[in-house]
Amino acid sequence: MKRIAILIFAIAAAVVSVCAAEPADSVKSRIVKGRPHHPEMDEKVIVGTDTMNLVIPERNFGRYDRGLFNYLFIPKKQWSFGLMASYGEFDAKDVEILQALKDFDFDGKQYAIRPTVAYFFRNNQCVGLKFDYTRQEADLGHLSVNMGEDLSFDIHDISYYSSKYSLGVFYRNYVGLGRAKRFAIFNEAKPHPKLEYETLLREEVLLVMPAGHPLADLGVIRSGKEYPWIDLRLLAREPFILHFPEQTTGHIALELFEKYGICPSVPIRTRNTVTCVKLCQKGLGLCFIPENYMKNIELLKKPMCFSVGDDGAYSTLTIAYRKGAYLPVYAQDFIRIAQQNL
Repeated sequence: MKRIAILIFAIAAAVVSVCAAEPADSVKSRIVKGRPHHPEMDEKVIVGTDTMNLVIPERNFGRYDRGLFNYLFIPKKQWSFGLMASYGEFDAKDVEILQALKDFDFDGKQYAIRPTVAYFFRNNQCVGLKFDYTRQEADLGHLSVNMGEDLSFDIHDISYYSSKYSLGVFYRNYVGLGRAKRFAIFNEAKPHPKLEYETLLREEVLLVMPAGHPLADLGVIRSGKEYPWIDLRLLAREPFILHFPEQTTGHIALELFEKYGICPSVPIRTRNTVTCVKLCQKGLGLCFIPENYMKNIELLKKPMCFSVGDDGAYSTLTIAYRKGAYLPVYAQDFIRIAQQNL
């Protein structure tokens, strides 16, 4: 009898400890119409002069209620407006390519404007219109081609102009994943005292040369390095194709130029990494590119890559979260999986 009493007491203590270990949400949740009803489903938010549910009621199509909600992100009867504008230019003066093309004078511009308007007919769902206007202008001042006696000519004073209009309809369905704002991902984030950071990826930024470039022999093999190293001061007179300064690779390039005290010509700037590499292969200049891009771009003939900087130039991808904040298991798993697979 004494043993039975001890056993009952042990079982009761275990039940109490399990209940105490359960999260508050699971303790407070109740059963409504045969299904768990979580406290967050009763929470309200103020939208204008009205109150709305924080959680959008949705039908559960599975056998089990996993406690996943679609949180209110943008309420219905709201208008959304957007505008995207871009501008790019290409300028070349007296460029010579492999002694076949000479006196290449070219000036090109492209700019685009893309406004959008949308109406949210349901919570987190909208339909809208988008308009796209793109204009291209090109002026060829002079071009001399000399490929032998059978193919030699000069062209000059040629202009090109084009305009493109398009109108489209779109539908967007936003998914409110959560309300906690667990973390954010940054590229080259500057440390903030109220945030904690973890590195997801640190990759090298490489200097790219076209195959057969006369300065490629200046590269030096260093132990423990995958790519030969080259001194940027030796390339001070070479043209460069760069990203814009607000882009990470473009910013790193300008920092390298300042560090080595050089100011090379930059006849071309573009936001597209593949364009940088392909123009480089055509002999229009050198460029910088992250290592992972270089490994995944499909090219018929790979260019030559070099390490630069004293210990190499690197781009860092970090994830940040509030200092001292609790990270649930799924957030920790996300960070771990990202670190393992990036």
